[in-house]
Amino acid sequence: VDGLLMSWGDTHVLEGVDGGLTLTGALATSRLRIERRSNWPTATSWWNGKLAQWSYDAAQGYAFESFPYFLAAYSLPPAPKTKIQPPPLAPTYHWNDWQTPLFQPAPGDAGLQWQIIRWHTGV
Repeated sequence: VDGLLMSWGDTHVLEGVDGGLTLTGALATSRLRIERRSNWPTATSWWNGKLAQWSYDAAQGYAFESFPYFLAAYSLPPAPKTKIQPPPLAPTYHWNDWQTPLFQPAPGDAGLQWQIIRWHTGV
């Protein structure tokens, strides 16, 4: 998604293997919930065991750069699947000022002027 993603409620990125969300722009939501990767293990004991192994390796001087890179050795790549980042150039959003009418005549005009493009009868 490029631009503004606005939700008047919760935004939920569902569980998935290779999917995710890439948003380049702004996110306006009351709550953001990002689910796990479904192909990753969920057992707490598995994660605690890997963290203990990584900590032991670090104490021995054999640790990977970080825990996520250590997990890559177990086919759990650290590359994010959900990314929310600012656009390369700052956007200009045109929000209406609801205190003024939506349509306004141009300066010097007596009022709004409309040009009929197409006329249908019996509709």
